[in-house]
Amino acid sequence: MRAALAILLASMMGLESPALADPPAGFAERTVDGVRLVYRPRHASEALQVAGMTKDLARRITADLGIGGLGPIEVRIAQSPDDLRRLAPRDAPPPGGAIGVAYPARRLVVISLSAGAATLPISLEALYAHELSHLALADAVGHRPVPRWFAEGMAIRHSGELSWERLRALWGATIGGSLIPLADLDRRFPTGEHSASLAYAEAGDFVRFLGDDDRPAALAELCARIRAGVPFYDALEANYATSRWELERQFFASLRKRFSVIPAITGVGAVWSFVALLLVLAWRRKKRQARVVLARWEVEERTTDEREAAAEAAAKEPTEAPSPTPGEDGGSALARVYHDGDYHTLH
Repeated sequence: MRAALAILLASMMGLESPALADPPAGFAERTVDGVRLVYRPRHASEALQVAGMTKDLARRITADLGIGGLGPIEVRIAQSPDDLRRLAPRDAPPPGGAIGVAYPARRLVVISLSAGAATLPISLEALYAHELSHLALADAVGHRPVPRWFAEGMAIRHSGELSWERLRALWGATIGGSLIPLADLDRRFPTGEHSASLAYAEAGDFVRFLGDDDRPAALAELCARIRAGVPFYDALEANYATSRWELERQFFASLRKRFSVIPAITGVGAVWSFVALLLVLAWRRKKRQARVVLARWEVEERTTDEREAAAEAAAKEPTEAPSPTPGEDGGSALARVYHDGDYHTLH
């Protein structure tokens, strides 16, 4: 959850657009279908995987937001959260532990292939879609301000993230009557483990509620109103022909109806346990696969470091002066001295 919160905080940065600094030495660059990829050579397959996702993800996200396209972007691929900080703009560093960051005004996304020593909490595709959503939403609203819960809810909608912690937090808060009012989410997005899970869950589910299948273009219409200069909550109320408080009441009522369908006696013991089991099995399978990749990267990183250290040590060794050339007559060579990087013959 800390990593997920770091995604949110980092995605809110980058409102100004100074020129991007060049990536560190040793990184490769490649442009595929308008996406400029920056990556280590050993991550070439992951970079191409990201490039291959872009067209379909961008098409789906921009269609949902009612805009024509995403345009050229730059994607920097890091190996870890620490590496991500090196690849992010120096004047707008991401928070510690971030696994993804978006800078909409700079058309830049930086994503990590791991969560440090651990695997990513979500798939690489979901992480990438999350960050692309932040870029696309900024375009859709004309880079005008929107609440954090809305930006994060849209990113969850577009990434399809599924989290047992969030689902459990939303169910518990609905049954226990402790859902967070939208006004509270506006003032402060929670950072605690449980409260942040609930905030993310509410944000994602409220955006799902606003984008109900009965009106598929509703979210695109809302973004168009904001892009035209209407403040967010005025646009929200005009778009749905009711007050924000009534929308919240209807949303909370829909949650109570949905979760009350599950009998209390089996809600935790059977249904939720089954859902948790499916999520755990999927997570364990993904973790096993990721361990293999992380181990390979560790070996490659160590080999690269050793090679660079050897080259650096060799460069520091004094250069042996070449032997003087004998005289053309085959006799002894004329006396020569080595000075200022060259030989001088003594006459």
